[in-house]
Amino acid sequence: LPLKTLSMKYRSRITSIANCFGGGVFFGTCFMHLIPEVKMQINAYVEYMEDKVTAGLAEGEQPPGYLEFLEKLPIPEFLECSGFLLILSIEKIAESAKKIRPLTQRFSVFISTKK
Repeated sequence: LPLKTLSMKYRSRITSIANCFGGGVFFGTCFMHLIPEVKMQINAYVEYMEDKVTAGLAEGEQPPGYLEFLEKLPIPEFLECSGFLLILSIEKIAESAKKIRPLTQRFSVFISTKK
């Protein structure tokens, strides 16, 4: 159905559903592909640092425990949540600015109201 034939209420609902579906696709992509890949890279970095640190240790000396701690931290999930919070904050600030000063007032210089 063309969107022009539907009322504004239904167009808004269809747009909202499409936005939710698109957001779900992005979250699914992130959880299924990007986060495991980032975890693999972090584990590779930790192994590299362990090799580098243990090469400089004397025989029988234990490596520091912070490398194991770094491996257990949920860094990819934290970065994803931080990015989501940042984008949400920017959207809310823009939305509140739009409510304070509507678009027609912001561009009143360019819009002629005289007939």
